[in-house]
Amino acid sequence: ELLMTEPERVQRLRDNVEAARAGIRDVGFEVLESPTAICPIIVHDTAKAIAMSQRLLELGAFVIGFGYPVVPEGEARLRVQISAAHEAEHLEALTSGLRQLKQEFG
Repeated sequence: ELLMTEPERVQRLRDNVEAARAGIRDVGFEVLESPTAICPIIVHDTAKAIAMSQRLLELGAFVIGFGYPVVPEGEARLRVQISAAHEAEHLEALTSGLRQLKQEFG
């Protein structure tokens, strides 16, 4: 019902997902395409994914890092969940944190 009465929320979600994916790519990370609001960032190594998610939390962005056996070996990732409630500064905190990770983790 909410989707019918407030279609601007759906559009805001789509806009936020598009902006997040563009920001992730601009930083240099591989983000998988998905029809959902989940932006999986491939980092390959499970330990690295966990460490990166912890570091991002310190930098102000909450993401989940996971790997094998949740996903196939070598396909560890950061799971970024975008919502319509995110503001531009939240998306900037994500991309800023990812830039920092690029420097720290390569």
